[in-house]
Amino acid sequence: MPEAKKANRVRAGQAFDHEVRVLSIVDMASMTATEAFDTRHLDGALEDFVDHLLDEGPWKHPSTTELSAIMQRRDEPEDEDDQQPEHYIRMENANYAARSGYLGLGIQFGSPVRKYTERDSYYSGFGYMRTTWVYADTFEEAWQLGLQWAIDKHEEDKAKPEAA
Repeated sequence: MPEAKKANRVRAGQAFDHEVRVLSIVDMASMTATEAFDTRHLDGALEDFVDHLLDEGPWKHPSTTELSAIMQRRDEPEDEDDQQPEHYIRMENANYAARSGYLGLGIQFGSPVRKYTERDSYYSGFGYMRTTWVYADTFEEAWQLGLQWAIDKHEEDKAKPEAA
């Protein structure tokens, strides 16, 4: 069996065992190269990823911290009349991110919230899930980040008082 097929089977097993899904993928290389940021209105996964990067919430995955800081950059204009529209600032920041080497993947992962009825007994489903975005240079790196995130969240669910 070719190596890629083996890796895919392993990933499928991990997804099943740890209840984790890839929900969206944003390829920064193709998005910046094709000027996807140079528009007033972003669509779909790109809009969701940028919203996540611009959000100030403490729940953001650590892998997005540096890219998030770049996308939040603001150069204060010397004159009030020199204010740039939001989409222009977003485009400039995306181009700066690309020049800085951020040409990897933003991947959104989802995993159900587990409700424990006993220490080792729970119910869950993708109808009630949490999500996060991660950033990595390769899909495999992103998968490992998303997988670990899901494992950590399930451990948090298990540690909640109602799980005891």
